[in-house]
Amino acid sequence: MSVKTGHLRVGEDRLWYADTGGDGPAVVLLHAYAGSGHSFVRQLAALRRHGYRAVTYSRRGHPGSTGPAAGASPAADDLHSLVDAVGLGAVHLVGTAAGGFVATDYAQNWPDDVRSLTLACTMIGIEDADYHELCERHRPPEFERLTAEDRELSRSYRATRPVGVARWRRNTPSTRLPLPPHRRPITWESIDGLTMPVSLITGAEDPYFPPPVMSAVAARVRDGRTAVIPGTGHSAYWEQAVHFNRILLGFLDDVERR
Repeated sequence: MSVKTGHLRVGEDRLWYADTGGDGPAVVLLHAYAGSGHSFVRQLAALRRHGYRAVTYSRRGHPGSTGPAAGASPAADDLHSLVDAVGLGAVHLVGTAAGGFVATDYAQNWPDDVRSLTLACTMIGIEDADYHELCERHRPPEFERLTAEDRELSRSYRATRPVGVARWRRNTPSTRLPLPPHRRPITWESIDGLTMPVSLITGAEDPYFPPPVMSAVAARVRDGRTAVIPGTGHSAYWEQAVHFNRILLGFLDDVERR
């Protein structure tokens, strides 16, 4: 598969991006806090084979891109600059973990430019106090003592896939970065107001976005569906790429057939 890579200047920084090209509908993949645009190799290939134009990028400060995230403009603005620069038009957004925050902020600010929204293993960025209480109630008791790797990857994956764990580590930022700001607060009202089709995906062992929390969000979505991937944690797209891709492609194809 031929993938074009390049850098887009945003302010004083440069964003690394990858673009499979093609004439199909555009899908933009937004990475986790512990990740980068390089994390989506298996999604790029699957989407391109299926006739989609797949694009991903690394947010400021993440591998391949420059600049600390502190003091940067909202990440949704950077995404908007990228969509304009490479001429994508209306896109399908796929955000995992912190990438789901960016995807949701983009969708609530430019709803007419979003064909669909996939939110995978992400707390979404909802700021309401009752939502944070809900998330905390469903976290394991040892959550605060877990390392980032323990939180992001399931126990079974860490125990059986040492090569995959090592590759996953290479895509994480070398220093701890603050999350970029949102253009507008993300709230329950934001979720209520989403008008595009929404797919919610989580891992059965995800401590951040466990199935009960996903169900609470799904109850507020007008046009949505849900999926739980068994035996996987917060990085479902990485641990169970084939299963994840099957769910994603099924959803995108359904939206395109409407």
